[in-house]
Amino acid sequence: MIFAANNTPAMTDNNLRDVKNYSIVFNTICRLAAVHGGAAAWDIDSCSRNFSIRIEEASVIKELVEINSSMMKEYCSLVRNAHPAVYSSLVQEMIDLTEAAFSEELTLKDIAEKLNHSSNYLSMKFKKETGKPFSEFLLEIRLRYAKELLSGTNLPIAAVAEESGIPDNNYFSRIFRQREKLTPREYRKKKQKENFG
Repeated sequence: MIFAANNTPAMTDNNLRDVKNYSIVFNTICRLAAVHGGAAAWDIDSCSRNFSIRIEEASVIKELVEINSSMMKEYCSLVRNAHPAVYSSLVQEMIDLTEAAFSEELTLKDIAEKLNHSSNYLSMKFKKETGKPFSEFLLEIRLRYAKELLSGTNLPIAAVAEESGIPDNNYFSRIFRQREKLTPREYRKKKQKENFG
């Protein structure tokens, strides 16, 4: 790297390469911070590798600015997930039941019956403690599992939707695209490219 007289990094003729180098350094700093924050090593490695690829593939500086912004958010998310919030025993039971049965036809009413509480009470308590409605939490779990299936298997899209607890393939594709800004097929191709080059 070239330094100016005052010992600060100087921009070379290749501004894109300079910003890529700064982004690589930022990725390293975020990685170290996530290690100190207690995030899982596997998650950190995966995150770091994905951002390294995205940095090198960037073709304009604006893209690198966006990558750096999402980089900070993703590393912070890893640290947050390493230290899960502590919920009341009732809400934790709701979470456990949901995580165990998300691929089945599951509603808040089903959970309420199992826990002997009213749906309205559980809905209010769940949102107060987690900050999100139960339906949103359930959808997030289903989509997270769908992403794992898309990136790690060759199951047809309709089968991925079914296995994830969203049997309506059209709804699954629509909601997936809204959340990920990619269709399930595009997401799979992107992940396969990242994993296998």
